[in-house]
Amino acid sequence: MIRRVGVLFSFLVALALIPAAAESQQSGTITGRVTNAGGQPLSDTRVQVVGTTRGTLTASDGSYRIQLAPAGTLEVRALRLGYAAQTKPVNVTAGGTATADFTLAETATTLDQVVVTATGETQRRRENGASVGTIDTSMINLAATPLLSNILSSRTPGVTVQMSGGTTGTGSRVRIRGSNSINLSNEPLLIVDGVRVNNSPSSFFGVGGQTISRMEDFNPEDIESLDIIKGPAAAALYGTAAANGVIQLTTKKGRAGKTRWGAYEEYGTLSQSYDFPSNWGQVGTNTNPVPNPTTAACTFERQVLNVCTPKVDSLVSWNPLEMVSPFRDGWRMTHGLNASGGSEATTYYVGGEFEREEGIYAVNFLRRASGRGNVRMQLTPDFDATMSLGVIRNRIRLPHNDNSAFGPISAGFLGKPFDCSPDNTRNTNPNDITYCGVDSLGRGSFNANVPLTGSFPINNNQENDRLTAGLNVNYAPLQWLRAVGLIGLDVVNRRDEQLF
Repeated sequence: MIRRVGVLFSFLVALALIPAAAESQQSGTITGRVTNAGGQPLSDTRVQVVGTTRGTLTASDGSYRIQLAPAGTLEVRALRLGYAAQTKPVNVTAGGTATADFTLAETATTLDQVVVTATGETQRRRENGASVGTIDTSMINLAATPLLSNILSSRTPGVTVQMSGGTTGTGSRVRIRGSNSINLSNEPLLIVDGVRVNNSPSSFFGVGGQTISRMEDFNPEDIESLDIIKGPAAAALYGTAAANGVIQLTTKKGRAGKTRWGAYEEYGTLSQSYDFPSNWGQVGTNTNPVPNPTTAACTFERQVLNVCTPKVDSLVSWNPLEMVSPFRDGWRMTHGLNASGGSEATTYYVGGEFEREEGIYAVNFLRRASGRGNVRMQLTPDFDATMSLGVIRNRIRLPHNDNSAFGPISAGFLGKPFDCSPDNTRNTNPNDITYCGVDSLGRGSFNANVPLTGSFPINNNQENDRLTAGLNVNYAPLQWLRAVGLIGLDVVNRRDEQLF
């Protein structure tokens, strides 16, 4: 499948380059420099040919260069935050070079917020009738958000993020304006660079309510912004699949200039800090039935009902989760590297990450490797194409936990209050009665080693390989006419294994 996607991309690029060669003979180049009123260069200033998609950002010395500008009289605009925009006419000849220098004056600028629409275009927020919340990841410390759902938490109204569990490898439940159904999925529709992708809770086996979320497959370091569409407007734009709302992810793109490198590394530890309560019990003598006078379950309820009489000094307790703890000290690490750059005609972004986490249970781990590449090409002055490709490889093992009767915590809470040996023959009660077998009420006993050995042999593994690809083309032959094309692919190859 990956080979077919690569062949398709290569074919489309080759097809688009045919008119590009002819177009280059009818175009020219625009160069210049942007400075402030004091003559200091202004970097990162947007310079664009009005009415076209041709444009670039100035370098650190304020210079810029726009290639493949259509021949004729054009208007070039320079725009930078905190400065008044300036427009100049320029005459471009075929094969020639025109010069346009700008001197920008400082001014207080109020920018309209923009959002990404259903067609993939940007639109001013005040012109959009839908309720849209936007999150800019550049304003967030991503070191504290290892999961994509963490970015959504408490950052826009109407969005609720609930962790399905604290176990390594589990995800979150995201709700936009609450739940809409009691028996259908309440997960929002997920769009990545215009491509609809799988966002269904992912697991065939039950492990106590823990959920593996496909949203967590995407690396937060690759995300540039998120748009959350709420209410009926989401269904109007995307159909009934968007009844629970829409989350649009826009991944990072490169910009013209020298290659910019980014690297990050994370290392941390995981530990269990909760103090679990002990199991308490009292030995007594049954008043009914008489044939089995001694009982290890002389509970407060049975004493009130006058069913048993407690023995003196027979109150005992045992805490298997503390004394024979199933927990360990876990750890996690993350290594990431990305690069972006390009020329006026082609920009790129590539990034990769490897993450490994060992949970606080000996049988709980996560290994994830991901990579992403985005390339944008300005093939002609009125035609551009953007290609994106993301690959993810996950390996997860989960223990039974939370509300599972097979879980170590459940075994500890439901255990006897006595320190029993693995063969259920020894006890430490001074009243010298066997409490580790079946008591007079027919109830069995969890021995001290059950939290360690009772559920860990149960193997709950998930392997996930995922490929997400997209191709977006824009053609604007006239100032008032624009055509947009999009093709996408999301392939999830998942294998679930549960062995008792």
